[in-house]
This record gives sequence, C-alpha cells and structure tokens, in this order.
Amino acid sequence: MGGSERQLYLLLSHMDLTRIEPIVIVFNPSQSMSYHDPLQRAGVTVITIPDNKKDFITRFFFVNKKTRKYKPDVIHSWSAHDNIYGFLLGKINHVPLTLGSFRDSLRNYGFRSLPRIVQRILIHWNQYIVVNARSIKDELVEEGYSKEKIFVLDNCVLVVEKNNEISRELSNITQRETSCVYVGSVCNLHRKKNVDVFINGVANVVREYENVVGLIVGQPIKDDLAYYESLQDLIIKNELEDKVFILGFRDDIPQFMYHLDIFCLLSEFEGTPNVVLEAMAAAKPVIASNTSGIPDIVKHEENGILVAPGDTLEFEAALRKLLSDTRLAGQMGQNGQHRVQEYYNCHNISSQLIRLYQSLLQQ
Repeated sequence: MGGSERQLYLLLSHMDLTRIEPIVIVFNPSQSMSYHDPLQRAGVTVITIPDNKKDFITRFFFVNKKTRKYKPDVIHSWSAHDNIYGFLLGKINHVPLTLGSFRDSLRNYGFRSLPRIVQRILIHWNQYIVVNARSIKDELVEEGYSKEKIFVLDNCVLVVEKNNEISRELSNITQRETSCVYVGSVCNLHRKKNVDVFINGVANVVREYENVVGLIVGQPIKDDLAYYESLQDLIIKNELEDKVFILGFRDDIPQFMYHLDIFCLLSEFEGTPNVVLEAMAAAKPVIASNTSGIPDIVKHEENGILVAPGDTLEFEAALRKLLSDTRLAGQMGQNGQHRVQEYYNCHNISSQLIRLYQSLLQQ
C-alpha cells in the first residue's frame, strides 16, 4: 500500500463527517495492506471494484452505476491514472465539481511511459487539479495547464507513540551485542529511489563507524525485479551482509521511525513523500534529495540535509556530519517534529480539503 492510499486514509479518518459524506471506490486493492476496514470503522463508505472487472470499459460501467446511485456533488480522482474516469463520470452524470490529482512528479516512469496523447488527456481534461507539491504544480503549468486551476494540498502526518517491540525485533535481526546506530531508508525498491546510492554510501561510512547499521524497508516492484536483485548483489559485493538489511514491507512505518537514528530518502524525484514527514514526526534528522517537493518540507541545515540526487559523495558527507555531531542531529530532529506539528496536522489539512470543495462548488 503506497503513500497515496495512506494519505487518503489519514485525511478521511480526520474529516468532520457532519460536513461531508465521503464514498471511496477502490480500483486496485493492495495485496500487502488494505485501509478498507479502518475506513469503514471511521464511517466512510468503501466500494471495491470486483476482480472480474479488469479493463477500462467494465470498470467504467461499474463506477458509472455507483455514480448514478449515490449522485455525488464532487468527484475527486485520487491518482493521475484515474483522472479520465473522474472527467467522464462527471460529464455524463452532470456532477457539479470534478477534480483530478497528481501526487508524483510528471517525470515518474509510470506517467512517462504512457502515449503522449494519454498524458495530455490525464492533464487537460480535468476541471481542476489537486497536487501535493508545488513542484508538481510548476510541471503542470509547463505543460500548459492553467495555474489558477491547480491547488496545492500538503500531505499530513500523525505523531504516534513508540513501540518498544520493534527495538527487540531489530536486535534479533542484526545480532549485535553492542548498541547500533540505525540509518534507514523506507521506499519501494524502484530505480528512481536510488537505493543503490544508499547502500554504497553506507558501505563507505561503516568503515569509520563500525556500529552503523543500514536498514532498508520496502518491497520489490514486479516490473523491476532486476533492480531488487542488483541491490542484493551490491550488499554481497561490499561484504555488508551483517551491516545492511533489506527488511521488506512493513505496515508500522510511523512507529518504526522512532528506532532509526537518521532517516534517508535519496530519490531522483518525488511528490511530497509521506515517509519524510513520518521521520520528522518521530524527531529524526533527514538526509534527502534536493528535488521535487522535498525542499518544501526539509529545510537544509534546519531539520535535515539536502543532497544532489544520485550523488553518493554528498550523501556520505551528510551522513558523516550527522554521525559525528549527535547534538546537531538531535536538534535537527526536534526542529522537524515542531515543523510537522505546525504545518502538517491531519485535522487542519482535511479541513482545507473540505473548504476547497465548498468554495469551488459556490463558483
């Protein structure tokens, strides 16, 4: 289950349901984690498209039937690939307001691999577009979409309690008798995430800091299993089998963050990554790529260090800086937590979304 789905869950579970009656239609349920039951417990109607409806036509007729039944005032497609459904359903059923979404850079492979005509449809057929990073708004404007019709809605994050069971679990994994300094990254194991840069950087640093352990949380992408295999080979090549661990998918990332000492996200591009906000919420210093929406949340030398995407040497230098100055690392972590509490509160962001719907409906 990706960050977009979690973000939708956070917003809906913090919405004032006396002001709005959300209905979620799920196109592609995750095999690893589902928010179906938590959303229903929060009072949200959830409808999952049946497995036997795989193509555009059968899915469209299914969703159109539900649209006619519920007669929504607003259709908001939550991912770019679903924008076409929102536009067509809104037109056919005379829905007062339809909004599309882009939650990742237009440079991402999934979007770039589409035919150019499809890319333009997913952008230009929207009545309005909601994005989660100012950098994505700039990209859409470059594509010719009106900046007055693009609205930035920041991601939100919860500050959760620490789970001490995770500490014992990590001790069992690392098999260390002495205390460790955990340097972690959380992401799908995709080339754009530059996980190889993380491994190479940690490989050089552990020669000086023997108590450093690298933790990678994430699952392989079925369309790029070769990259996952290359990461495993890289760990073996650098003789890091007892220094760097790929832990697979976890559904407790906000709690897991408390057990890291430094969090890293070295992606080539992003939207506004939830995992960075979750690390900040746990008061962890962040090393992240100076790209896309990341500089909006990570302020260089204030709550983290920004590095050039793909630059192993810059990453190493940033990591050494935080490892050698624990006071600085701690202060950056506290600054990040304060920033999250001030700007990325889920109640506030969900209220902003409701106000956006209301203001656009009144136009």
